[in-house]
Amino acid sequence: MIFVTVGTHEQQFDRLVKCIDELVRDKIITEEVVIQTGYIDYEPKYCFWSDFFPYKSMLKYAQEARIIVTHGGPSSFMMALQLEKTPIVVPRKFEYDEHVNNHQLRFCLELEKRSKNIICVQDINELGNVILNYEEITKSMGGNLVRNNEKFNQEFEKIVDGLFKWDTMNKNIVILSDEQLKKVQSLELLALQEVNRICTKYNIKYTLGYGTLIGAVRHKGFIPWDDDIDICMLRKDYIRFKEICKKELSSGYFYQDNESDPEYYMLYDKIRVDGTLFKEAFQSQWNIHHGIYVDIFPIDAIPDQKWKETFQYLLFHFFRTGVMVKYGNIASRTGKKKVFAKILRVLYMPFSLSYLYKNANRVAMKYDDIETKRIHSFCGPYKKKDIFERKIYSQMEVVPFENMEAQILKDYDIVLKSIYGDYMKLPPKEKRVTRHSLVQIDVE
Repeated sequence: MIFVTVGTHEQQFDRLVKCIDELVRDKIITEEVVIQTGYIDYEPKYCFWSDFFPYKSMLKYAQEARIIVTHGGPSSFMMALQLEKTPIVVPRKFEYDEHVNNHQLRFCLELEKRSKNIICVQDINELGNVILNYEEITKSMGGNLVRNNEKFNQEFEKIVDGLFKWDTMNKNIVILSDEQLKKVQSLELLALQEVNRICTKYNIKYTLGYGTLIGAVRHKGFIPWDDDIDICMLRKDYIRFKEICKKELSSGYFYQDNESDPEYYMLYDKIRVDGTLFKEAFQSQWNIHHGIYVDIFPIDAIPDQKWKETFQYLLFHFFRTGVMVKYGNIASRTGKKKVFAKILRVLYMPFSLSYLYKNANRVAMKYDDIETKRIHSFCGPYKKKDIFERKIYSQMEVVPFENMEAQILKDYDIVLKSIYGDYMKLPPKEKRVTRHSLVQIDVE
């Protein structure tokens, strides 16, 4: 069986639908064909079709298909890749009024060249030959499909993550003095006390996270050179905490999310300290609250089935990358990073920042109503190292942190070893530096 999907884009893709239908008519394709047609003018006469199928039906057809043919939308061909099938991808083209530009064509050609895990058909007249010779083509592509997928995703993530790290040699970067760092930490500590007060009062579980968790275990407080505080909550507690803060958060603090600060599009929330300035280069161009802060990371459920987990992961990072590309300040980029950033912005041009933001959250929260076995911090910095058994987040303990007490995971050792390895060992002296690149600071 051959399954064809053109996605949910509102412009027609009659060219592909008609081509497949005529290949069946002319008996070039002799097996069963199912087409998800989207918004079309041409109605197939020789294939089973529907404009849209329920997700379960889409998945069933994709699983059963010998060949999957898609348009050039990543969320469409990612399903095939996750099922370990090499998709035939026919990009939509501007000149046929199939999309707003030719970004699908450019993106698919580059992906085919780099990852060797899709077959990009530029000329629709060649589609019949590609289908007839599919087995030979896939064999000649070389390499293991799963390995190629993983390699491409890893390399792509490294490029994107590195893209938004401010150049340390940039003349606009502010280097914190020891006195400023101590002041920043003292204000962050007060903000953490406020978070702890609310969580204790309303019986909300949280844990110190990442470098802050290392600090609690190794230093009984801040890592001496750390300039932020991270905490993590299961999504249900995260949502509840957000709602309670609307009435409970003390004056002098600001709960920052996209609702309270419309130009804020990070995929995790912050508690900001009013009357301070801690402006990071990454977000410096936006009209948002730039005060000193505590980061709050949501922890979401991931499905128990491996292929569903990977599909959720890939789809989330497609949307997250778009958010980062459109939200991050890349004006100071130079060389290859700047070129790559510009290419990505062109590829993501059809998607609004709001659309990408909403869909990233939607994908991350997809399984939160199910008691799955494992959970993941999608918004955290450590990717798949940050996937753990749900039970790890069920038990907390209270430990000293500077002049207060805070909650941490009882099984913190499992988490920290997974992410950092030997977390009790101090890094080399040259790496004992503050992490954030600032363009302005005011802690007085």
